[in-house]
Amino acid sequence: MLKDLFKIDFTLSLDECMEIISKLTELGRNHPYCSLCSSSVDISFMRKLHDSNINTAMCLPCFLQNHTDANQELIDKIVEIAKLRGWYHD
Repeated sequence: MLKDLFKIDFTLSLDECMEIISKLTELGRNHPYCSLCSSSVDISFMRKLHDSNINTAMCLPCFLQNHTDANQELIDKIVEIAKLRGWYHD
C-alpha cells in the first residue's frame, strides 16, 4: 500500500506544479495550501487523483485519510516526518 502512495497518478505533474506556482505568484504567496486542512505545505508534499482539478490538491496526510485505507498511526508518522523535513510552512 505504501509504495502506491508514490504512484505517478497521485503526484502533481510538472505542468500542474507550474500552474500552481503561477497562481501563487499572481496572489503573492510562496506556498500552496491543502484544499482540505488549509495547511501551507511544500508543493512536493501535495497529492491529488490524476483526473481531478488542481484545486483539489491536498497534503499527503489528507490524501491518505480520504483516498486510502491508511490507518491513523501511519498518517501520524508521515506528519511527524513532514514536520522534521520542513514540508509544512505554517
